[in-house]
Amino acid sequence: MLKLARGVLSQYSPAKTLITIGATQGGVGAIYPVAKSIGFTTAGIVSTEALNYPEEISPAVDHVCFIEDKQWGGKLPNSEELSPTSKAMVTCSDVLVAIGGNDITRDELLAGKAMGRPIQFFPAEVNHAWLIHRAEINGLPSPESFAGSVHEIFGKKS
Repeated sequence: MLKLARGVLSQYSPAKTLITIGATQGGVGAIYPVAKSIGFTTAGIVSTEALNYPEEISPAVDHVCFIEDKQWGGKLPNSEELSPTSKAMVTCSDVLVAIGGNDITRDELLAGKAMGRPIQFFPAEVNHAWLIHRAEINGLPSPESFAGSVHEIFGKKS
């Protein structure tokens, strides 16, 4: 993932580009230190839910914007509307890049595409142990695929 991220970042000027991820250091947040090492300014857009996990905020984020939101992102329950966090992420982005990803990323990419934002998607499997654990705690069957829900939409060649 980090090698791929370096390749994507090499397409942009650090002087003219702000790298925005979700502020936490897990998953794709591991790209923050890479972006910083190349000279990019970094920002995080994250739900106020993250205030319950301050140790998870990446130390490589220059600016963090906490969005008042009772969920981490994605669509609001029983709605096609994005949560405040995802709405802020999409609205503030000129280009959306995803490396793998699941439901929140899928919802943000679909909204970005509908707004005419360029989308770049790179397939990557979701962490197997994390996805299995998530299924267990939600009382769901073990996943049959680890490609992630973004792949279901953006990974298929049309």
